[in-house]
Amino acid sequence: MQALAAFDHTTQDYAMMHRRLERPIGRIELGTPVAEINRMIRELSAGIRAQRSDARQGDFFGTDLSQVLRARVNAALLTHGFTTENLRAASRVDGVDYRIVHLQVNDTFPWILGTSMFACVIEALPPLPPELQYRIVDDDLVLIDIHASLIVDILPRVLIDATEEFRAGR
Repeated sequence: MQALAAFDHTTQDYAMMHRRLERPIGRIELGTPVAEINRMIRELSAGIRAQRSDARQGDFFGTDLSQVLRARVNAALLTHGFTTENLRAASRVDGVDYRIVHLQVNDTFPWILGTSMFACVIEALPPLPPELQYRIVDDDLVLIDIHASLIVDILPRVLIDATEEFRAGR
């Protein structure tokens, strides 16, 4: 499928840029002091923001791919006996008011929202370079640069309101 191939190409290009910018800063290693880790994250995210100053939502999750990913995520939930509400409940963090959470491309990802993902959802999504990961935040799929703590792209409403609606093709 052309949309998946384009996504793979885009994520690989991003990973090459990430590695080029990370090389002079250095990689975080076990035992790196917290102050040094924070400096490295700030420098890397600043470099990426400068390289992607015109980054917009949908740069990675284009229209064609968005439809494919929504279908894959919801099909994976159905296949494994989960509902979208199961996934929402598992990914919610106590004490966070999701009505006021507003994520934007090129912003810092608030790791309090970085809960674990259902394995069936991860398996349904295209593989990523090691610098990138997916997270579900409320109903949205977020693509994150984990070394830079940076939001790379957001796919709104990846979770269709009710899995039954997806099954019915609505």
